[in-house]
Amino acid sequence: MKIIRFLYRQMNLNTTGKHRARIRKTLIHSLRILTEKKSGPEWDESLSGGNLLWFQNKCRPLDDYTSEQKQVVFDTIVPPKQITNMSRVKTKRRQYKAKIQNAIKVERIHGHDDAADLLWDLIGISDDVHIKESKLAALEMMVMNRHKQRIEMIKTFIKAHNKLIDSRPNKNATYVQEGILKIPHRWQVGSDIVSPQDFIDFTKAFLTHHFPNYPIHALVVHTDEREKKELTGAHCHYFLSGQETVFGNWDLLKTQVEVVNQYQREKNKRLAAVAEATGEVSAKTNIEDEEAAGADSEGEAEEELLPENCILTLEQSAIHGERFQRMFFDFVNDNLLNDKGLNAEIAPESERKSEERKILNRDAKKTKSERPYNYATRSIELKEKRLAHIQNQIVEQHQELENVQLNIDRQKIQGQQELDAIQVAKDSLTNDVKQLETEIENKLETKFVNYLSELCSAIYARTKALNTGNDALAAKFAKNIVTKIHGASTPELEQACIQVLNIAGDDVLLNEYDSSNDTSPNEASPEVV
Repeated sequence: MKIIRFLYRQMNLNTTGKHRARIRKTLIHSLRILTEKKSGPEWDESLSGGNLLWFQNKCRPLDDYTSEQKQVVFDTIVPPKQITNMSRVKTKRRQYKAKIQNAIKVERIHGHDDAADLLWDLIGISDDVHIKESKLAALEMMVMNRHKQRIEMIKTFIKAHNKLIDSRPNKNATYVQEGILKIPHRWQVGSDIVSPQDFIDFTKAFLTHHFPNYPIHALVVHTDEREKKELTGAHCHYFLSGQETVFGNWDLLKTQVEVVNQYQREKNKRLAAVAEATGEVSAKTNIEDEEAAGADSEGEAEEELLPENCILTLEQSAIHGERFQRMFFDFVNDNLLNDKGLNAEIAPESERKSEERKILNRDAKKTKSERPYNYATRSIELKEKRLAHIQNQIVEQHQELENVQLNIDRQKIQGQQELDAIQVAKDSLTNDVKQLETEIENKLETKFVNYLSELCSAIYARTKALNTGNDALAAKFAKNIVTKIHGASTPELEQACIQVLNIAGDDVLLNEYDSSNDTSPNEASPEVV
């Protein structure tokens, strides 16, 4: 069972100018009557299709009512204007009543007994009962002496009589009670859980159960005082007559005290029965003890009833309000919320006595447009929250972008450092390669020189052998020379050797070399040093 809060407030409005102006403002708001004077948006017109109006036992969408029909509802609830010169109206009614009494005698003299009887019934109507038009219509059908003058006299009497009947009650008496029932937004109970029709049915059931003799003027449910994406915020306004229908008394507040007393009386009986069944002694809490205990009392002990005359002190009025709330919460839980998995609880004393709650309670006496926290200000607040959220997201994204840029810059620096290191390594390797090439070239040059030097020595030795006539030795030297040329480590060295042969001009060696190109060097004779 989900625990929630349920707002129930009522305002008792009398016929003073101040309260009459408040009723007018409230009805203009509740019936969505458009006026030129608007301090700010009080609802979202695009969501008005969900609003309901219950009037004269019919429930219809509020948008279905024309301006003229809304005006009828408006006029039904607003107190009539104060009658000016009421004493004159009373005098006129008394004077014309006397004239009708004289007319009765005249009509009987002329034998118009039926007309005389109807006239007698007319003046016999109580001063607090409205005279119906059917009475006048019946007399218009009668035969009377000086008929036209008689009918005008009767009309004047009925008009004065009904004007006094329709006049407002004592200015201190409650003319109409305005109430509001709402589950605050923060409890996240949307219209998909408690529908607008649920509000209508429950409110009507609550009022007719506890105050059956006090007519309900109208019930209005609003679903358009919210954001488009929300389902929460639906609430019901009711307008209850302060006049009971049995005796015509304007005594709603007195009846409410009696109803709350009856509620407490039944509760005391249940507590006494439980105490008797458990063998415990039921302690009775008097008014002073209850005031001292505070509003968080769970009502475990019997409580003293409020004065039967219903004239309450300020402290007793506070207790009456607390008990009324308990009575309401019991009813709303049993007849609406519990079946939906919800349970409304009265806020703890610390919450009710907080400065925020005190401000809300004071503002509750103002019309919607006059309250510092209403639909317009809530919409602004939600928009500011969304704007702040978007700004925070922008800041966070900007920070993320800065972090990404820092990472990119860091990676750039790291990459450049790696490139620089690679370049240094490359340069170093290039130098090493060059140095190695130089060393190799130097080594190769030395080896070439030594190789050619050895070749030249062999050619010289062959030439010397030829000059001394040692042809056999010269032939051996020739084979060794050819073998050495073929044993050159590189083609370049071999070419250098051939050039040396050409320079030496030894045709025999050249021919020997040419003829030995097809012969493997391994088949040559061993070198003779």
